[in-house]
Amino acid sequence: MSPRPWYPPSDPSRRRLARLLLPTALVTSALGACVEEPTIPALRDQAIELTVTPSSFVLRTGEIDTITVTITNRLAEQVRLVFPTTCPVRLAIRDADARLRVPEGGVYDCPAIQSQLLIPPGGAITEEFYWTGGTQFDALPPSPRLPAGRYYASARLEAAGYSTVGFAVLITLVD
Repeated sequence: MSPRPWYPPSDPSRRRLARLLLPTALVTSALGACVEEPTIPALRDQAIELTVTPSSFVLRTGEIDTITVTITNRLAEQVRLVFPTTCPVRLAIRDADARLRVPEGGVYDCPAIQSQLLIPPGGAITEEFYWTGGTQFDALPPSPRLPAGRYYASARLEAAGYSTVGFAVLITLVD
């Protein structure tokens, strides 16, 4: 039995639907035929990895949490990173609603003086931040305290020609 030829439906509403669906089906099949593999090879791992590690996952009133950000070179060669400011790493604390809480207003105290880091093959450099649960890091006198709750510390590195982020870690602030 041979396939039956396709004829437009005789019902006007079905004809209208067929006129709408046929071009969509043709465009969809044409686009599907144009998919190509990317020409840029994908990196399985990050060349420069950021790791955020608090000294305590629960911070009580009056205590200081040392949050360490480790910058690790995963390559087999030395890496030179150049930054537009004196802050190679930007640490941020966000609340459970993803609002930026520290530094307050998103303002980092980083003079616009170019800086650089040289990281040997497989080597690492650490940056330490001190947080007392307030709206600023390293604040003297202490900055206003945030309310008790769940906060997430994450880091980002933005060098000339390269940027990466470190996964957020949960820090619970208690009274």
